[in-house]
Amino acid sequence: MEKTNLKNGLLERTNSIGNVILTIMNRERNKKYLKDALHINYLDLTLVFKCVINMNEEGIGTILISNDMLNKDISKEDLLSIAIENTKKILGISIRPIREILLETFVRQGMPIEIADIFIEDTELPMYVITNNLGINGAVLLYFKDVLKDLADELDSDLWILPSSIHEILAVPVNEVGQAMDLKEMVKSVNTEQVSENEQLSDNIYLYSRDTNTVSFI
Repeated sequence: MEKTNLKNGLLERTNSIGNVILTIMNRERNKKYLKDALHINYLDLTLVFKCVINMNEEGIGTILISNDMLNKDISKEDLLSIAIENTKKILGISIRPIREILLETFVRQGMPIEIADIFIEDTELPMYVITNNLGINGAVLLYFKDVLKDLADELDSDLWILPSSIHEILAVPVNEVGQAMDLKEMVKSVNTEQVSENEQLSDNIYLYSRDTNTVSFI
């Protein structure tokens, strides 16, 4: 991993550029935090640039990139393109059926696999958990349309995207659940009851369209 070099308050192209990644957060709830942060608005959310300073099995250490750290020799748009590729390369991509994750969780907690199978067999929605390999700040993949397109093509369906938290999003095939309102109510309920305020992403849900390769929010 390249060292982070913040010289004279500017992001140095030669040393730090390979460590710049993207995260995502709710724009309205983070106005104060975003005041000096280098960011790009997206839907009702905001993409935030950060620089990785260390990463191991326990997690990842980053620093927020502020507007005055951006080197005059590189535009925000160019940095965005670089950060997209870095995010994939450094953090990876993980897409797994929620049933698989639930099964692993139950077994890890000591439940016999035969009993765990019974518990999850009635899981109603065919949900897929989209995050990175660390499971930290993985909801930014909502911006990565190539990731959503690959899953949508595999499932032969547009996707409802549920913002589980800043760490992950959930994808549900539209052809399995036609109505969005029940899903939206579910997201609001989970945010209120199970997700800490600083990790909530949005109360909205999103629609990925295969025909237009776009994401919109409901």
